[in-house]
Amino acid sequence: MSTGDKIDDMEAHIEKLDLELIRLRTKMEQHQETVLDIDTKLDSILNEMSRYKGFLGGIVFVCSCLWAFVKMVGLDWLKK
Repeated sequence: MSTGDKIDDMEAHIEKLDLELIRLRTKMEQHQETVLDIDTKLDSILNEMSRYKGFLGGIVFVCSCLWAFVKMVGLDWLKK
């Protein structure tokens, strides 16, 4: 194999590597967009969860206040 053939083979190999690199970059960009979309959806789910936790916390607080009131006043007074 002559030097010119070796150089041609190396140039062909480099060209294949360039095409593979472009393909991999394209796939990486597509996956990056998917990851950003998933991250946005997870943020919205976490925001909704925190809202519901606050709502449930308020319900527990009100129920405990009512329970304390009933204990202080007594059930007999409420039956009147």
